[in-house]
Amino acid sequence: MIILKSISLTIIRFLLKIFYIIPLNKRKVLFIAFDGRQYSCNPKYIFEYLKNQHALGMKSIWVFNKPDQFTFLTDEGAKVVRNKSISYLYHILTSKVIITNASIGSYIPLRNSQKLIETWHGGGAYKKTGRDVQQSSFKDKTLKIISKEITRFISSSRKFTETKSKNHFIPKEKFWEIGMPRNDVLFDVEKEKELRNKVREYYNIDKDTKLVLYAPTLRNDKTDTSSFESLNVEKLLNSLRERFKSEKWIVLFRMHYLLDPSKDIENTINVSEYNDSQELVCASDVLISDYSSIMWDFTFTKRPCFVFAPDAKKYEKERAFFTPIDEWPYPVSFNNSQLKNNIVNFNEEYYYADIERHHKVQGSFETGNATRIVAEHIINWIK
Repeated sequence: MIILKSISLTIIRFLLKIFYIIPLNKRKVLFIAFDGRQYSCNPKYIFEYLKNQHALGMKSIWVFNKPDQFTFLTDEGAKVVRNKSISYLYHILTSKVIITNASIGSYIPLRNSQKLIETWHGGGAYKKTGRDVQQSSFKDKTLKIISKEITRFISSSRKFTETKSKNHFIPKEKFWEIGMPRNDVLFDVEKEKELRNKVREYYNIDKDTKLVLYAPTLRNDKTDTSSFESLNVEKLLNSLRERFKSEKWIVLFRMHYLLDPSKDIENTINVSEYNDSQELVCASDVLISDYSSIMWDFTFTKRPCFVFAPDAKKYEKERAFFTPIDEWPYPVSFNNSQLKNNIVNFNEEYYYADIERHHKVQGSFETGNATRIVAEHIINWIK
């Protein structure tokens, strides 16, 4: 079966090279986030920066699974195409620059003159990825093909570079150690405030209400959401009221992008279909997560983050971590009672010190300048 898949991949890559007869458009830049599911993350922030810079007549292509939901981008000067369509194949194989946050299919045979920027979609080095999650000769082949295609791989930290280079076969010289473009807004007080207000207006939440974002990650068994539902929302809210001396709190619940967004938790606002999680980070006063790298982003807000991991032993056995959970800077809870105690006894001074230590241990590259650096290179490439 693996041999058959490998042969099929080789044939598809060979056949798609027919698009090479079409000249490369040196001003065309293609964007795709989460394999066409969203207008968000690093590709979005790079696109918007370039758009505001009026980058040399750049022709922008956005790829979506449901393009009809994103036609508003045509008003921004972008063309919207359906993922895995003939139009998609045409544009990805004739664009000078491709920007993605979750890789491209290994069946896409990019030309040597094309530039592929892999921004990835998570910072720091928490849960394991790549070969540490799935090992097979075919998986290794696809990772090596994609690695060869990549021009630049954006890195958020030194430990991210170390782990990704090993587990994704990426040569270290390809890493762009500049931090993630989506995190630049967390270094911009006015922009963060703007996005904070945008989310509150969208959900009609008044400025005096505090927001706690609950954002758990994916399990190996994508149908298992039992751990998500074990959070005691009422106990959580009571703990927050007690510690932070504010009566008005609302829980925002965000499901992982690969799961059913209609999945709900009682007494929360489901924000799973809100396109940009970074805007939710800006809007939230507290984060509750488990193993998601959204925690890395949230550290730069300097606001409290708590880990709620009722299935930690099972998750570590199935997935494991690059950085052991007891080395994370966030107060860790394995049940609702521990979560309550961690919130009620939260010490800001200790937390800030732990965050600073964590950034140093991970070797953070986040400075708030990543988008500008990427954009300058793209502009030079498309001149």
